[in-house]
Amino acid sequence: MSVLSEAKSLIKQSLNAVQAPRNRKEFLSSLHNDENKPAILLTNTAAYRNLGDHAITMGEYAFLDHYFPGYQVIEITAPQWRNMRGLDIKYSMPNVEAVFLHGGGYMGTLWGGNEENNAMSQINHAGDLPCVYFPQTVFYEGGSAAVSLKERQKFYQAHENTLFCMRDRRSYDFMRKEFSFAKTRTIYTPDIALFLDDPIGQQARYGVTLCFRHDEEKASDDASLKHIVALLDRQQLSHHYTDTVADHSFPLTQREDEVHDKLREFKSSQLVITDRLHAMVFCAITHTPCIAFNNINGKVEGVNQWIKDLDYVRLTVPEAVTEDLIAELIYCDTSRSQSTRQLLQGAYDDMSRSLAGFTGLRMQVQGE
Repeated sequence: MSVLSEAKSLIKQSLNAVQAPRNRKEFLSSLHNDENKPAILLTNTAAYRNLGDHAITMGEYAFLDHYFPGYQVIEITAPQWRNMRGLDIKYSMPNVEAVFLHGGGYMGTLWGGNEENNAMSQINHAGDLPCVYFPQTVFYEGGSAAVSLKERQKFYQAHENTLFCMRDRRSYDFMRKEFSFAKTRTIYTPDIALFLDDPIGQQARYGVTLCFRHDEEKASDDASLKHIVALLDRQQLSHHYTDTVADHSFPLTQREDEVHDKLREFKSSQLVITDRLHAMVFCAITHTPCIAFNNINGKVEGVNQWIKDLDYVRLTVPEAVTEDLIAELIYCDTSRSQSTRQLLQGAYDDMSRSLAGFTGLRMQVQGE
């Protein structure tokens, strides 16, 4: 780096340091925090186009509102946190009684660790406030896995105020083995998006929707997709392609509308075939027949264990899909099926009790 470049960098850092307090003050005022009411801080939420992540956030809000209605929920997205450069949560928001970290599949090395690093920063700046990871999948692979795992072990051992919710059995077992010091603060829970009720009215169903990954988590190859399409063509079933990643950016004020539009698209299908976790979850929520394939870190199979009693959602492998299976699911009557919240009510009740016990939050369970 040249002397001039280094000088410019130092000036920029100095200006950021000077502006940071004012930026934090402006940001805090934008949160509409009623300081006279106890609060839960929901952090690290997604602000990009992945509708699965936005459905998770909606599920988190619904869960907190249902079990902890006495608290206001204040949301800070992952990009907002990065821009705050180390906000002291306990000092800046003294009415916050617990920090809840956005769920998903970002623990480990699969996505480079950036979102988990962000979450760890939030835990670091929470002081002694209890911190809870909403349901997660954890996955380590590659040459950096051993180093990253050791760093995470050291961090979480030093932060005993953190509780881990794991949404699949493999992640739960991994955490209890590799983070054995946190056995008593690791629990097995459903994916939080499954807490959502179906918001879409009755829809006429037509054709088959194909929703496949094109990223690091993809496990099915192109030959598998061609096999599926050939089966549909032989049965003269129309099909179209979609994704649970929106093809456009949108403000958070449109989060609910965007997720509902995708739910409506799925509910208008006779059948969805997918290797995306939240495409399967959207089908479960909307009572839409679904054939699901696993992905590279096993989270589709893991979360499917929670909804395996829904006979209209089938987990299999591409080569096992037949014309008979497609026909069976297309003509499957899903109208009398339980909602996913009803199906998993007991598990969510248990989860809420564990969270209340760990955080000290006052909870409310219907019937108690």
